[in-house]
Amino acid sequence: MATGRQTQFRLPDATLHPPALSPDDDDAEIPWVLLDQRAYVADCTNATTAASTTWDNKPIQVTFCIARPPRVSYFCVFCPGLDHTEFPLEPRILAMEQDLVLLSVIVSSKSDVCQDRDYYIYKAADRSAGGRPSLKRLPRPPEPHVFSSTNVGILRCGTSHLNMAMRRHGDIVDDDFYVVAGLCKARNLNPEKFILCHYNSKVATHWSTDNICVSLSEQHIIQHGRFFHHGNTKVISIGGDGGTMGFVDLWRGIIFCDVLKFVKGRKSIAPLSFVALPSALRPDSVPSGDPRLCRDIAVIEGEEGRMIKYVDLEVQWKPGQGFQDSYAINGWVSRAWKMPVSSTYMEDKWVPDCRCESSRFFVDKNPHFELLPKVLDGEGRPLPAFKELDIRQPTLSLNDDDDGIVYFMIKKNPGDAKAWVIAVDMRDNTLQGASEFAAERTVHVTFAYMHSRISKYLRKAPGTKGSLKRHGMVLLGSSSKRRLGMSMLDWEIARPTDAEMEAFGTSKLRIEDFEPMVNIRVQSAAAQKVQEGRMGKMATIWRMGKSATWGGLCRRTRQRCSGPSPSPWRLGRAMGKEAGEEKVWGCAGGGGACRA
Repeated sequence: MATGRQTQFRLPDATLHPPALSPDDDDAEIPWVLLDQRAYVADCTNATTAASTTWDNKPIQVTFCIARPPRVSYFCVFCPGLDHTEFPLEPRILAMEQDLVLLSVIVSSKSDVCQDRDYYIYKAADRSAGGRPSLKRLPRPPEPHVFSSTNVGILRCGTSHLNMAMRRHGDIVDDDFYVVAGLCKARNLNPEKFILCHYNSKVATHWSTDNICVSLSEQHIIQHGRFFHHGNTKVISIGGDGGTMGFVDLWRGIIFCDVLKFVKGRKSIAPLSFVALPSALRPDSVPSGDPRLCRDIAVIEGEEGRMIKYVDLEVQWKPGQGFQDSYAINGWVSRAWKMPVSSTYMEDKWVPDCRCESSRFFVDKNPHFELLPKVLDGEGRPLPAFKELDIRQPTLSLNDDDDGIVYFMIKKNPGDAKAWVIAVDMRDNTLQGASEFAAERTVHVTFAYMHSRISKYLRKAPGTKGSLKRHGMVLLGSSSKRRLGMSMLDWEIARPTDAEMEAFGTSKLRIEDFEPMVNIRVQSAAAQKVQEGRMGKMATIWRMGKSATWGGLCRRTRQRCSGPSPSPWRLGRAMGKEAGEEKVWGCAGGGGACRA
């Protein structure tokens, strides 16, 4: 096996060791899955394996390992003949729609690794490949446009795409095609203006871009103040004659765009519509952090037809014990709404669907609660269900028969490497299932997995049934054999624009490449103030005696950056002032190693 050249990044050890699959999922028909967003780098092969080449003609393969929710499925990426050090970052899933998956993969040893970022489309059953899975590397989008799981989606098109879930998997007609579309925001544009970057699989050589504008009603202007802000966090595919896609800011609302009109090159296109999301449980709350940790949205097929469903999670806090200004989770409330797809351009069409409160669960004679961690009070007595358990990431079920089922991830402490995924019936406040989740790679507050219907097409692919377990697994050893440095990143205090996130620092790293270290139980009052100022996503503050320090968990070294920095962050500088601390804290500069 070739030896990878040294770079300033390395994969966490957990990425090299995929978890075992449950035998309960053998030969099972699984209509949808919870799929880990980040790949494992391992030589895993089964009937879902598809192969392609990298930008420099190296072989690459992708394999899916499927499990029934609440277990979390995962995928593996591997380059035969190459060392795992050629992967500076974990490959990621950016978007999924029906039988298609959009992946972001970097295979590089350059100092500026993002120059070699490639995008791939995995197709569960490709007619041109004899009905087998295929993997296609897309042309690179024009600079400076870079995509993440927050701003890009897939639109399935063609005469049969509307009935795709009902027809036999191999019956794909010739006019089926897809569009990959990303919503980007360029500098020096009005807040209502965006750039739509789109790729048409029928024109396989290049991407196209169009300037687009959002039509704001007087209500939106009043609601958002003088400046309209849209920070995209998820993309949903609706379809129809115009090929509608919804670009969602889970804190605020949805921009609806008829993507096919732009793909077909129509000159006269009306401004895009914006629909606000339902009001938060606490209207005075200030958005901060990644909204995917407390909100979700999806297009669901049900008895009422195609609906857009939306769910939010509101955590209730109480004063903690042992630390000044500390807080502990006292419970939570989750609410769901729905709106017919036919009403996507109309305001005030959200209808309350169901509501769930942690205090109303029936624990007795429910064996699923036995799987969850137990929290004790100061006298050693067990607390009621969900008391002081960290809960986040509500995820809507995509199964037509699971109306009202929402999945959540819980931990005993935010920093634990072990988590549980639970299935909750929000209509009758019952726990329907629970499963352990290996969360070594999602320590603290990070988005972990996505929902997808890809399993429906994988299970029906020829030769797939009963073959989804890992056949031969080649593990790649430890990534900690090298001690590597970490370049300085220049972080912003205010929430950056999409363009700023796409050109982050000297290496164009995105905010989602870093995980904020969050522990509300020891958070100081200064932390609360800054976090309410929209800094929850990028960093947080800890109270240590009379001083306050700032830190973030570096995904490259898996260490907390918390030492005095010779090259100060703007973030650290401003935070130091806010916290009354003169020192600047951050990642050691000049290529030195991060200090814990």
